[in-house]
Amino acid sequence: MMQCSFPMYDMPEVQKYNDIILKYLKKEIKHILNNNTRFEKYASIITPTGLQILKDAFDSDKSIKVHRPSDQSTVETENVWESKKLLISHICGQPLTTEEKYTNELYPFGAPVYNNINGCTRNTYSSFIIVRSMDVHLYEIGVNNEFSLMNLCGKKLCVNHLNSYSGCISLKNKIFHELNQINNKEIDLNSSDDIRLFFNPDVTITGSHRESIRHVKEKVNNVDVAAIDCITYQLILKYAPEELNGITCIGKTSEALIPPFVTRREYVEKEGLYSILCDAFENTLSCNLGDA
Repeated sequence: MMQCSFPMYDMPEVQKYNDIILKYLKKEIKHILNNNTRFEKYASIITPTGLQILKDAFDSDKSIKVHRPSDQSTVETENVWESKKLLISHICGQPLTTEEKYTNELYPFGAPVYNNINGCTRNTYSSFIIVRSMDVHLYEIGVNNEFSLMNLCGKKLCVNHLNSYSGCISLKNKIFHELNQINNKEIDLNSSDDIRLFFNPDVTITGSHRESIRHVKEKVNNVDVAAIDCITYQLILKYAPEELNGITCIGKTSEALIPPFVTRREYVEKEGLYSILCDAFENTLSCNLGDA
């Protein structure tokens, strides 16, 4: 059975909405495959093998389902991204562009638009830099609720993954950018300089943004600060707001392109599935799916 996964934003409270998206995506692709007028656009592009992949995934009794790691762990998510059975997934742009195993095997074909989410534009997202509310005075400057990220120097950081853009690299870039301004000296943001040069070198890896929030809130491993993807932050604010009690945002990272949807590169370059996947996703996500 082909696999689909939405690991970026698939916390238990919203899994039913991702299931709705897949349900409507199935209907859309099935309609294209069974409607000669609609399929004519793709007939000369898709190979017989590509067509069979779509039929097996969307138009059969063993149709595609959302694959979910048993514990939402990074390791299991990475296993899905590497699976030969993967047809559709959602991935952070950082590993997609910097790790050969993903760059060589996966191909982006679009990205969702998140409306009415603080920290997002139509094409970009950012992260919120959070600390415990009881410690917020340590980072304040002046009297207008202004904060200095430089006061985070030496503090204990937790990240969901060291190669996560939203949870680690975006924070590194933000800190290095401010250091550039203070020192009037350029630091190459693409260099191998480690964020642990600024924070306490003992960085805790939590496995997820949600766990990073818990680590900061409960001071697990004496953690002080984390960067949280603004979309995850908004989902928790909506569905589990109590988890943000005692948490204060003291800054925001720079914007980056929203994580893309991907398929296996061979399905694009050999089987011709790029256009039909792009169109099917665009048509599905432009429908009124309610909260989904």
